Amino acid sequence: IVLLGGMGLLVSRTARLQRDFLATLHTTADAQLLASLKQREQAMREAWQQHQRQRQQYQRRSAIAAWQPRLQVLAADLPAQAWLTRLEYQGVLLTL
Repeated sequence: IVLLGGMGLLVSRTARLQRDFLATLHTTADAQLLASLKQREQAMREAWQQHQRQRQQYQRRSAIAAWQPRLQVLAADLPAQAWLTRLEYQGVLLTL
Protein backbone atom coordinates (compact mmCIF):
# COMPACT_ATOMS: atom_id res chain seq x y z
CA ILE A 1 0.00 0.00 0.00
CA VAL A 2 2.87 2.39 0.79
CA LEU A 3 4.44 1.54 -2.55
CA LEU A 4 1.19 2.30 -4.35
CA GLY A 5 0.85 5.56 -2.40
CA GLY A 6 4.39 6.56 -3.36
CA MET A 7 3.68 5.78 -7.00
CA GLY A 8 0.48 7.80 -6.82
CA LEU A 9 2.43 10.80 -5.48
CA LEU A 10 5.05 10.34 -8.19
CA VAL A 11 2.37 10.22 -10.91
CA SER A 12 0.65 13.30 -9.45
CA ARG A 13 3.96 15.16 -9.27
CA THR A 14 4.85 14.19 -12.84
CA ALA A 15 1.43 15.28 -14.11
CA ARG A 16 1.77 18.63 -12.27
CA LEU A 17 5.25 19.16 -13.70
CA GLN A 18 3.93 18.42 -17.18
CA ARG A 19 1.07 20.90 -16.72
CA ASP A 20 3.49 23.54 -15.44
CA PHE A 21 5.84 22.89 -18.36
CA LEU A 22 2.99 23.16 -20.88
CA ALA A 23 1.72 26.34 -19.24
CA THR A 24 5.21 27.86 -19.45
CA LEU A 25 5.53 26.70 -23.04
CA HIS A 26 2.19 28.28 -23.96
CA THR A 27 3.10 31.53 -22.22
CA THR A 28 6.43 31.69 -24.02
CA ALA A 29 4.82 30.91 -27.38
CA ASP A 30 2.16 33.57 -26.79
CA ALA A 31 4.82 36.15 -25.94
CA GLN A 32 6.83 35.29 -29.06
CA LEU A 33 3.73 35.45 -31.24
CA LEU A 34 2.76 38.83 -29.79
CA ALA A 35 6.27 40.21 -30.36
CA SER A 36 6.21 38.95 -33.95
CA LEU A 37 2.80 40.51 -34.59
CA LYS A 38 3.91 43.85 -33.16
CA GLN A 39 6.98 43.80 -35.40
CA ARG A 40 4.88 43.04 -38.49
CA GLU A 41 2.37 45.70 -37.48
CA GLN A 42 5.16 48.28 -37.31
CA ALA A 43 6.47 47.24 -40.73
CA MET A 44 2.99 47.44 -42.22
CA ARG A 45 2.41 50.86 -40.66
CA GLU A 46 5.69 52.16 -42.12
CA ALA A 47 4.81 50.75 -45.56
CA TRP A 48 1.39 52.45 -45.40
CA GLN A 49 2.94 55.77 -44.42
CA GLN A 50 5.43 55.48 -47.30
CA HIS A 51 2.55 54.75 -49.67
CA GLN A 52 0.68 57.82 -48.40
CA ARG A 53 3.76 60.03 -48.87
CA GLN A 54 4.21 58.75 -52.43
CA ARG A 55 0.54 59.32 -53.22
CA GLN A 56 0.68 62.89 -51.91
CA GLN A 57 3.87 63.55 -53.88
CA TYR A 58 2.21 62.22 -57.03
CA GLN A 59 -0.80 64.48 -56.46
CA ARG A 60 1.44 67.53 -56.02
CA ARG A 61 3.38 66.68 -59.17
CA SER A 62 0.16 66.18 -61.11
CA ALA A 63 -1.15 69.56 -59.96
CA ILE A 64 2.10 71.22 -61.01
CA ALA A 65 2.13 69.39 -64.35
CA ALA A 66 -1.41 70.62 -65.02
CA TRP A 67 -0.03 74.14 -65.29
CA GLN A 68 2.23 73.30 -68.25
CA PRO A 69 -0.49 73.32 -70.94
CA ARG A 70 -1.93 76.55 -69.53
CA LEU A 71 1.47 78.23 -69.62
CA GLN A 72 2.06 77.02 -73.17
CA VAL A 73 -1.25 78.53 -74.28
CA LEU A 74 -0.35 81.82 -72.58
CA ALA A 75 3.11 81.79 -74.18
CA ALA A 76 1.65 81.11 -77.62
CA ASP A 77 -0.66 84.13 -77.27
CA LEU A 78 2.12 86.52 -76.23
CA PRO A 79 3.62 88.75 -78.89
CA ALA A 80 7.15 87.81 -79.98
CA GLN A 81 8.63 90.96 -78.43
CA ALA A 82 7.14 90.29 -74.97
CA TRP A 83 9.60 89.48 -72.21
CA LEU A 84 8.71 87.60 -69.09
CA THR A 85 10.01 89.72 -66.21
CA ARG A 86 8.18 88.09 -63.34
CA LEU A 87 6.57 84.74 -62.68
CA GLU A 88 4.93 84.21 -59.32
CA TYR A 89 2.63 81.41 -58.26
CA GLN A 90 0.74 81.41 -54.95
CA GLY A 91 -2.16 79.09 -54.37
CA VAL A 92 -4.45 79.43 -57.39
CA LEU A 93 -3.02 82.78 -58.58
CA LEU A 94 -0.37 82.97 -61.29
CA THR A 95 1.16 86.40 -61.84
CA LEU A 96 3.24 87.07 -64.97
